[in-house]
Amino acid sequence: MRPELVKIGPLTVYSYGFMLGLAFLAGSLLAAREADRKGLDRERFFDFLLLTLVVAVIVSRLFHVAFRLSEYMAAPATILNIRDGGLAIHGGLLGGVLTALWFARRQKTSFWRLADTLSPSLTIGISIARWGCLLAGCCYGVLCTLPWAVQTRFAPGWRHPTQIYESVLDLAIFGFLWWYRTRRKHDGQVFLAFLGLYSVVRFGVEFYREVDVRIGALTAAQVGSVALALVSLAVWAWMQRRPAVVEYQPEPAAAPPDLPEQPVPPMVSSAPPA
Repeated sequence: MRPELVKIGPLTVYSYGFMLGLAFLAGSLLAAREADRKGLDRERFFDFLLLTLVVAVIVSRLFHVAFRLSEYMAAPATILNIRDGGLAIHGGLLGGVLTALWFARRQKTSFWRLADTLSPSLTIGISIARWGCLLAGCCYGVLCTLPWAVQTRFAPGWRHPTQIYESVLDLAIFGFLWWYRTRRKHDGQVFLAFLGLYSVVRFGVEFYREVDVRIGALTAAQVGSVALALVSLAVWAWMQRRPAVVEYQPEPAAAPPDLPEQPVPPMVSSAPPA
């Protein structure tokens, strides 16, 4: 655990914020490559990425605060403090979806194509960001005696490194999505596969996390994951029954026009006549 990555005079670089920035950078570069492959305008797509980042951070923070309202009402100034974590992924996904819906309508493009383009890079981003959680000490697991257990500054004892569990599983999801993105039948199925698979991963990892917000026997994240998994599976199956679409292929560069053949002048001997 290392909450402060580096300190240079009065400037402190926090591990959580640094890893979030690295996650956004890696995800953006990957998404730009996919946007080119799908024929999306790169400049407008980067506008969409920046807007999505801002909205996702705000909504994910609001989700986190909403489930711990009494705690934050006692210290309202801490609501804006995200140096030590405190971003709910399900809230971030909701913010991202709302932004994509608005942007797609404004730009008159396909929401499903936008979502598919972003899904693999989003998985990479979450995987990287979980290392920020590990360094900051948040999102920690329950007590255990395993040799790979870690400690956190927020609770005593050795605990499951649930941040690493999820990071590794997210990489596996990315590998599948990267393979599946050229094999899906319809726009939107990569995004739906991401929602379903991530929901399964998050549901399982929650059993090893120290969570204080529950809805009955399940955690709030598990309830949200079940709902997302069921909806994504239903929509994916409905799409799968429809005729396949043709994958976008960039138009090849036009060949230069053929030049007319020039007549070859007769060869003239330079030798003197005999």
